[in-house]
Amino acid sequence: MSNPINPAKTSQHRPNKALHPTAYSFGFPVVPRSKPSLPAAGELGRSAAARGFDLCDNKNTSMNNPPYPHEPNWAEAEKLLYSKSCEAISRFVIEYPNALCSSFGFYLQPDYTSAFIAFDTLKNAIESAKQSEEREIKKRVEQFASDFAWQNAEFNLTFRQSYAHSRNTGDFEFFDYEQVAFDGWEEFFADFEAGLPSKDDPAYDAEETRACKAYGKYMNGHALLIFWKVIEKLIAEREIYKLNLASPFRLGFDFHDAGPMVVFRILNWPETD
Repeated sequence: MSNPINPAKTSQHRPNKALHPTAYSFGFPVVPRSKPSLPAAGELGRSAAARGFDLCDNKNTSMNNPPYPHEPNWAEAEKLLYSKSCEAISRFVIEYPNALCSSFGFYLQPDYTSAFIAFDTLKNAIESAKQSEEREIKKRVEQFASDFAWQNAEFNLTFRQSYAHSRNTGDFEFFDYEQVAFDGWEEFFADFEAGLPSKDDPAYDAEETRACKAYGKYMNGHALLIFWKVIEKLIAEREIYKLNLASPFRLGFDFHDAGPMVVFRILNWPETD
């Protein structure tokens, strides 16, 4: 069934917008964003650790407070993302003047070289939430039929929740509306590789893992601050109000499809009187 707001989108296929011409990952074009899938039970902890979400070794102060030669210009990245967000909002309003928006969010690519600006509509949010809940209801019946259901009950009933809106930006109607590439973020990883022992050294694997975790924590923290600052500025400068806002309207982000979208702000609250 076609969608009246975005005719190109169907329930089976979400076409990707052309990539930003300067968006590259390790010498190759960044792969267009695809719909995320939930991690299997037991994989959540390992996938999160691999992406750098756990704390790095705090004993190594050089990893926490270093002089990095290739430190990205975070202020310029913030200005870029704000500018691109304003442009995306203005263009979205022209392209989809009748769209009732329920959410606005950022998605950070796993390679840290770019982020997506995403918009969701109220119609899509409701459909996405209903479909998600229907899937979870069926999965719970299947998963809890075993005598060993208790082993994964905590994961299946806390992480795999029901939502009244799209679970993350990957479920948004326009989940890849605009891609913003950040100059210098790719080269920055070299600073965390510096000083590693040779690959034939027995300590190499452990040191490389530690460096990757430190890099992930450092990048996540800075990206998170940028997302928060840009969202607050979009509200303060009233750029976000150019959209036709649903009630309520959510703004937030998610990292690498690692979990539900983190909601920073909620606007346009419905009247309770």
